[in-house]
Amino acid sequence: MKNLLIEIGTEDLPASKCRDILEQLQKNLPVILKNNRVSYKNIEYQLTHRRIIFKINSASEYQIPETVEKRGPSTSVAFDSSGNPTKELLGFLKSNNSSIENIEIKKVNNKEYVFITVEKETKNIREIIKDIILSTIKEFKFEKPMYWLTKDLQFIRPIRWIACLLDNECIEIEYFKTENKIYKSSSYTYGHRIFFPKKIRLKSTETYNEQLREAMVITDHKIRENLIRDSISKIEIENNLKAKVDPKLLEKLVFMYEYPSAILSEFNEEYLNLPEELITTVLMNQQKFIPLLENELLSNKFIAFKEGEIIDVEVNRYNYKKVVEARLEDALHLLREDRKILLASRVSKLKDILYYDELGTLYDKTIRIKAITEYICQNLNLDNKITEFALRSATLSKADRTTNIVFEYPNLQGTIGKYLALEQGENEVVANAIYEHYLPETPEDNKYPTRYEGIILSIADRIDTIVSFISIGNAIKGSKDILGLRRTLSTLINIIHNFKVSIDLEELIKFSYTILSDKKYGIEIHPKVGINRVLKEIKEFFYNRVEEIYKHQNFNYDKIRSTLHIFWKDYNTANNILLFINDKKNEEIKNIVLLSKRLKNIVFHDFLKKEDIDESIFPYKFEEFDNIDIIDFPSNLEKIKINTSLLSENIEIKLYEFIENNQEKFLQKIKENLNESFDLIQEISELVEEYFGKVFVMVDDKKLKLNRILLLYKTFLMTAIFADFSKIVVTQ
Repeated sequence: MKNLLIEIGTEDLPASKCRDILEQLQKNLPVILKNNRVSYKNIEYQLTHRRIIFKINSASEYQIPETVEKRGPSTSVAFDSSGNPTKELLGFLKSNNSSIENIEIKKVNNKEYVFITVEKETKNIREIIKDIILSTIKEFKFEKPMYWLTKDLQFIRPIRWIACLLDNECIEIEYFKTENKIYKSSSYTYGHRIFFPKKIRLKSTETYNEQLREAMVITDHKIRENLIRDSISKIEIENNLKAKVDPKLLEKLVFMYEYPSAILSEFNEEYLNLPEELITTVLMNQQKFIPLLENELLSNKFIAFKEGEIIDVEVNRYNYKKVVEARLEDALHLLREDRKILLASRVSKLKDILYYDELGTLYDKTIRIKAITEYICQNLNLDNKITEFALRSATLSKADRTTNIVFEYPNLQGTIGKYLALEQGENEVVANAIYEHYLPETPEDNKYPTRYEGIILSIADRIDTIVSFISIGNAIKGSKDILGLRRTLSTLINIIHNFKVSIDLEELIKFSYTILSDKKYGIEIHPKVGINRVLKEIKEFFYNRVEEIYKHQNFNYDKIRSTLHIFWKDYNTANNILLFINDKKNEEIKNIVLLSKRLKNIVFHDFLKKEDIDESIFPYKFEEFDNIDIIDFPSNLEKIKINTSLLSENIEIKLYEFIENNQEKFLQKIKENLNESFDLIQEISELVEEYFGKVFVMVDDKKLKLNRILLLYKTFLMTAIFADFSKIVVTQ
């Protein structure tokens, strides 16, 4: 058994990409070793911004033996009429270094063939190291790989050296060649670029980390992370402060430095008058420093990091102080200039900022957001004060995009709008909504708007983004999410779920789509995609996401699917219904479910799929979304017209009258009392059961058959307003 160490030295890797590089390596390398038939105990992965390292412990010195079965000619070709081997068979055996004694006869599709079992060549690990290294490099996938020397070699950054050791033996392999030079691996690496810029000859795989540590390089990213965390904790304890540690920043720090050291510094307290978010943006986003809190409030102290050991603490502390103060002074100057113009006066300046080539300016988007906000307020029957504040928030929502400070720090959009709005006398509700309509920032974020105004504005903004971009030909599906549509739609669904917003999404999307081409709402947009496709794409994502949310909360998948069409219509009602039916035992709903399945089969499978019929008289249908067929929400049962003169059987009349007389009551009870509405469904199921026992549906008379189908159709749809019980799984 041997230990194999590979170090791929590169130009500086982006710290933001290092985690992805590490994860790809951890995913790909075991597969590569398996394909090369290498057994091993474990793999150690290490990464800095200058080197990608993996050490394969206790690797087999020779490949794992493996045999393959090869098929030769058919027996009719392999043997002549006397049963002797033909030239074709002998040639096949010779090419595979086998003999007639090793053949087997097997049938394939009723035809006999000659087979032999061949043992693959077993190579020494030294012979396959080149394949392991080159396969590892080639398996990395990057959005923007770099080419150098020739286009045959691409990577995220140019590779400058490869060190390769098998225990204490240097393995020299040719990994690239040009007309002028051959690039080979060696036993040499390099120390820290600044503090130990020397070539180092590696002694063995066991002393690798120690040798690099002496050369001021901590190769193991996990050790560097612990070192950074310990340094932060030490400063916290010694100064009675609390670090504001962002996980993403911490990860960047781990991969920014090969030998990180922490130092405490501070800036002038006068800068604490700046908005806290602005200070933390300067510290964390711009400088990659860690802010410190004192008694839960932001202090003027921060932790900076640098490469190598800190020799002159005070000099370094002063230097970092000056760097941060210069940045904060710049920010203060920008903010002073921005305060000179009222936020309301900035709205017209949005005409100068392009939102998207085919979707107009940010001013056009603001007009659309305001229209959608008003639509939502009206549909939710909100009081005048909430509507007034929501519309004012919508008007000012993007105004801070014209400020110098947001131009410099785009992540502060909304935040600066809030501060300027408060300073300029806008209502606090309006100011908070300007900030909160960007929340949540990601699907994983748990920070949400706190009031109706922010909730409505956040929905309006996202609806406009999703509908407008899909309408001009962009898709939610696909391997990439360049425009962030999946993220936007996920956060929209999270908002609706979190607040159980009772909004009809179909009508909201239709309204948003309609105003795109209306000049009254800004630039006239010419959709390339019809409304039905827009709805289909959003629905598909919506249904999958809602199902995922409730599965995560341990709801039964079948009961979730039975209510998905209602979530699309009224999220709050659907949530209540799902809670209600999820607790129902098998025996409580078994009869309803079985009859619902029978209704569905008769109407949608036995009739609609087989009969040539005017589909307009069946306005609500099942549509397939990712292999799940979901019924359209039956929002208006009056569309289903039944000819009462053709109702001849008593049970037909009884079922019809029950449906007609209880429609309004049923809809009301769904909102008020689910137990009572469920009782009505049970009564319907009893009538349907009696109906099936006394009425033959598929009669020869086409008009009579159609009328009976329509009655069953309307019956199914009425129960589907509560739930599509045909989706529920019950035990017989």
